[in-house]
Amino acid sequence: MQNLFTDGEWACGRAFLHLTQPAGAMLRVNDVFRVVDGQIVEQENHYDPRPALG
Repeated sequence: MQNLFTDGEWACGRAFLHLTQPAGAMLRVNDVFRVVDGQIVEQENHYDPRPALG
């Protein structure tokens, strides 16, 4: 994860995924997690698919 932010049970992280096709494309991904007693109980993923589509 590039950046990680927490607030109580909630954590949000940002990551960059480098793709091989199309060459040099990069996906920016934002993940939101809810953690209870050390376990992830909820997760949401958001990303912009346009770089992967060319």
